[in-house]
Amino acid sequence: MTVKHRQIYFMSGFDPRGVSHYYRLYRDQAMQQQKAGGLRLSVGPLQRNLDRFVSHWEIRDLSINHMASDTANHEEKEHANGNAIEWTTISTYHFLHWDDIVRKHWLRDDLTVALNYLHTFWVYLSTGTLSQIARLAWPPFITAIAPLIMLLMLLIFGLASISWVSPTVPNVWLIISIRGILVLVFLVFTHKIIQQLNLRYKIFWLLRIYYFAAQQAHERVTELAQRLDYFARYIVEHAEPTTDEILIVGHSIGSIMVTDLIGCILQQQVNFCASGMPRLSLMTLGECIPIVSLIPSAKRYRDNLVRIRDCQQLEWIDFTAPTDGICFALTDPLSASGLKQSQPNHPKPKLLSPRYAQLFTAHTYSSIRRNWYRNHFQYLMASEVPGTYDYFAITAGKLTLRQRFIDIPSVTGYKTPVPLL
Repeated sequence: MTVKHRQIYFMSGFDPRGVSHYYRLYRDQAMQQQKAGGLRLSVGPLQRNLDRFVSHWEIRDLSINHMASDTANHEEKEHANGNAIEWTTISTYHFLHWDDIVRKHWLRDDLTVALNYLHTFWVYLSTGTLSQIARLAWPPFITAIAPLIMLLMLLIFGLASISWVSPTVPNVWLIISIRGILVLVFLVFTHKIIQQLNLRYKIFWLLRIYYFAAQQAHERVTELAQRLDYFARYIVEHAEPTTDEILIVGHSIGSIMVTDLIGCILQQQVNFCASGMPRLSLMTLGECIPIVSLIPSAKRYRDNLVRIRDCQQLEWIDFTAPTDGICFALTDPLSASGLKQSQPNHPKPKLLSPRYAQLFTAHTYSSIRRNWYRNHFQYLMASEVPGTYDYFAITAGKLTLRQRFIDIPSVTGYKTPVPLL
């Protein structure tokens, strides 16, 4: 089947930046991908819907070669050779807003963020979730505990420095004065260190993510549940018979949102995946589903994962990069959540790697793999050379998600390599 009309629904991660940022990212990176041998796409202007919760833009695939090579009709081939386009793939890219909810829960005071992190850390530790994360994949485990380790190391260093003063200084008041100065120096030094680490690793962003994930697992973000329910109704109501594919995409913690969203869709309309409906496809990028699904209180969310598992017509492909330190690389999110596969011979999702090393020159890849932020957002960006993973071909090309990757088997038995120290 050749896709002529596609509806894309995209949910970003825990990111206060809204649609303008992601629209510019898509438009600019699509142009970069074209220079790397990708599709020639026309990205239309950003359109803001009246309901405020959905914005969209239109994408047209203006590449002519696919029609000339794939169209059986001789007359259409002649039109293609004459540069007259008879048809093209038209994709409508819907940005599902929840950035307002992110901003509402985006704690601005660093001390409050740190205190909430300590509470969240205790939730993950006391429920056994942290140990399960450690067994699944060490990178997100390190991501979860690294801030605490760094804070403890700084605290131990500070206390050791202060206590060292006592045996070397005979005067009590001098000891108190020196200790006071050391405390002040320690606080300034600690603040500077944390700022530098935050600039490089976005530590406070990560702390906010884990805190929000725990709140979501405990169903304390009521406005999010209402928003997802609204999105589900919106997608069902706008599913047109002429649409060849409905592609739902979630990036980062957005992977949690879209799986929850599809569960809501299937709850509202059980037969939404049935034949005769537009093909429903799900693509998760850099997923971190277990940080919610493993928390015992997240039963409603796990129920939605079961609905997705049991929807046989749904094609779900999960892309994760082993160099992405936030995601659960090449880890089955259903099995990780304690759910058995209903079709062991055709498990969901298909686990694939974007294989960043094949999308860039060795020099560029060496730089990218050391950049935490770039690694996590590269899923949405252009490559340097053509490769199997092409976000813009997936979202705007002529093939459905299933067709594009049908011959690529799911990765099995992947074990996260432990780095050599």
